[in-house]
Amino acid sequence: MSTGKRQSDAQPDAATTVKKARLTEPSESLKARVRESLQGMGIGDGIPASLCCPITTAFIENPVIAKDGYTYERAHIEQWFRSKPTSPMTNLAISKRLITNQNIKASIDEYVLERA
Repeated sequence: MSTGKRQSDAQPDAATTVKKARLTEPSESLKARVRESLQGMGIGDGIPASLCCPITTAFIENPVIAKDGYTYERAHIEQWFRSKPTSPMTNLAISKRLITNQNIKASIDEYVLERA
């Protein structure tokens, strides 16, 4: 008995959709290689300033936002705080509390995916 739908009109099942997504998404190892190639690169290499740490101007891997409202690479701002209790951007006293910047992290992930 025919349902009246042609085979080409049928929606793909979930397994087919997942399989196609896996074929088009870059592998984790490829994304890791892209991230590795971006290490040490910065604003002068064409990376957007919003994805670079203001302390070193290098690509951010682990973005955190400090109480001064700026986003830094976690390792760089933690190193800064070991020697100075001030903001690198304002030179004013600042709390050492850091919060992961989820928005910049998502932008970094998108930037990496575009290059994978």
